[in-house]
Amino acid sequence: MSKKNGITKYCIEYSREFYVSGCRIKTSKYCSVKCMGKNYAKREDIKLLNKKEKVQKKCQNCLGEFYIHQCYKDSAKFCSVRCFNTWQKNNPKLMGTNSVHWKGGKPKCQDCGDRLPNRHSKKRQTSRCRECFRKNYKSEDSPNWKVGITPLK
Repeated sequence: MSKKNGITKYCIEYSREFYVSGCRIKTSKYCSVKCMGKNYAKREDIKLLNKKEKVQKKCQNCLGEFYIHQCYKDSAKFCSVRCFNTWQKNNPKLMGTNSVHWKGGKPKCQDCGDRLPNRHSKKRQTSRCRECFRKNYKSEDSPNWKVGITPLK
């Protein structure tokens, strides 16, 4: 295998020689990801930058303090997913008919008014319970009924 578009560079961390393909000539500085991680761990400017970017906020559920990056300072309201989930379970504004995802509950049978077993019944043309469906579709009312053939009794 020939090396066509690349060049040989020297690693910043260990001064090792390594090959770089054509598309990465301008950007690559390290011979491996492990080497890059070691170099980043030593750099004080990155450590200070990470500390400066964080903002202290108060959790809406547990009222504990937590740190968040500045880019999330307006949207972050909870310290963890667990706190968010407990807040969501205890908030009555988000439950039942008040929920954004409410689709009207289980549908009712159009004949007797009983609730149907699942909400997927809305997709069918007839929204009837099993008993009403059997009553109404025994003979001539059935869409599968053929003229002249008597149904079984």
